[in-house]
Amino acid sequence: MHKAIRLILKPNQQKGGLQKVDIPATDTTTEPIPIGPDPTTWNGAWTTITDPSQIANHVCAANVRPYHQARGTPFGSEPLLSYIGYNADQEGAQHILEGRLPNHNITKNLLSETKAILDTVLNMGTNHLPSLPTTIMPDKFVSLYKTLDERTSSSPSGRHLGHYKAATQNELLSHLHSHLMSIPYKVGFAPDRWKQVIDVMLEKSAGNSKNHRLRIIALQESDFNQGNRLNLGRPLIHNLEDVKLLPPMQQVSWPSRLCITAVLNKVISMEIHRYLKRPSAYLENDATGCYDRIVNPLILLCLRKLGATPSLVAALAKTWEGTFHRIKTLYGISTEQYQNAMDCLLYGPGQGSTIGPLLWLLCFLLTHNSLSPEIPRIILTLVYKMTTVEQVGEAFVDDTSLG
Repeated sequence: MHKAIRLILKPNQQKGGLQKVDIPATDTTTEPIPIGPDPTTWNGAWTTITDPSQIANHVCAANVRPYHQARGTPFGSEPLLSYIGYNADQEGAQHILEGRLPNHNITKNLLSETKAILDTVLNMGTNHLPSLPTTIMPDKFVSLYKTLDERTSSSPSGRHLGHYKAATQNELLSHLHSHLMSIPYKVGFAPDRWKQVIDVMLEKSAGNSKNHRLRIIALQESDFNQGNRLNLGRPLIHNLEDVKLLPPMQQVSWPSRLCITAVLNKVISMEIHRYLKRPSAYLENDATGCYDRIVNPLILLCLRKLGATPSLVAALAKTWEGTFHRIKTLYGISTEQYQNAMDCLLYGPGQGSTIGPLLWLLCFLLTHNSLSPEIPRIILTLVYKMTTVEQVGEAFVDDTSLG
């Protein structure tokens, strides 16, 4: 009904969606697994697919690639993966939470950088951080859903955002919805409805429908997505800011930060180098699909160390583990899908998750705090020699400039 009304109210609004996909000419993928040549390095001919079922199959196969990026990282592969567990629920995870490093048989072959990250996790003490909530209060439910735009937010199950917005007008319904949203976080389970995700496929560049040039927007169930915001995103970011744990070089994902600040600081730094005639070197980094690089076991451990209850982390982990993805194109929502498999684990919350920015910030915090104090840094001294500024660089999400 909402869709029909929208078409009547805005008849000239652009309607559409993905209606074709271009794949390497030798790619014969028919199942949602990453088979065939890597399209990012393919230099041969391309084939256009227009059959809806085949489009969904090829998009499923292409989407597995970014969600599987973390497979080669230390915490996404053996021996740490089995030691901690994909859901951070193995005995090794409890040892780390208690402040104990893995035994020598595991650590002897680890890179020094991996050991530094393990040390950083161990030192994330929770005695000065309050526990994160597991109960969503009715007033927070009302204040949140009143501000959400139902044109851009919905649910794969069909529970339209308008249902929740209507519930905010009634005190009994607000109490009912807020308490129902809280139950999985308090008990530690994942409702089947939360495990549905619809991948809305958008062309990064208009007219370019190559399967590696499509942006994935993961449409998650609304009460799960917003419950994560209320129980994790908002309280944890404020807790970290209160105890000054956030790295000052990161200019996004936390309050009082502006995207232009990273650019301004970098320009000013280079101007100072110019008039002081000091040589400088900068290393520019950009992580492809950064939210899809978030390694579940590591980030779940961090959440536990930073005050998340075992039941809250379990609800999040079990939802991620059981999530299945379907594809939204011009032809509707596909019956074809892809999900976790033992030989092809998926990682990260996905683009569209309300806690994606927070989880990436935690990854950035781990990396920043694991840097050796001996690495070169930018050192600027004021002309009167009384004040010196020292910094590693500037960052805006995953675009990082180390100097």
